[in-house]
Amino acid sequence: MEALGTIPSAFPSNPPYQAMQRQLAAAKLNLSATAATLGADCSDFQYGGKGIAQTVAECEALCSASRSANTASGCIEALDAFNNSPDTGFTVTPAPFDRPSVDDHGQVSGADPSSFTAAQRNNAVVGKNQC
Repeated sequence: MEALGTIPSAFPSNPPYQAMQRQLAAAKLNLSATAATLGADCSDFQYGGKGIAQTVAECEALCSASRSANTASGCIEALDAFNNSPDTGFTVTPAPFDRPSVDDHGQVSGADPSSFTAAQRNNAVVGKNQC
């Protein structure tokens, strides 16, 4: 949750790194959910001539890269394209995504932002001290 909820200003020396980490965390969650529910690996996805497995590996290798290297890598754009690509394998939305979110107070609402808010409040930076 911290990787998805952090904000680039929490790591002012390398905001693109945080943006990439958010996209990378979302991509890995998408890949895990697809594998668990469909037994698929999204190998048909291509961006810039690369598959998602190659993209994830290259982006993970940028853990200690500079701000300019993270920006120039194209990782943020490639992972964003993957994360926003249409889900073609699901004919019915699988559980638990098939029901509305319930917040900390038991109210049905949109996504529960409490973990994201906590990560932002704590200025959490995923991988800042170690990769």
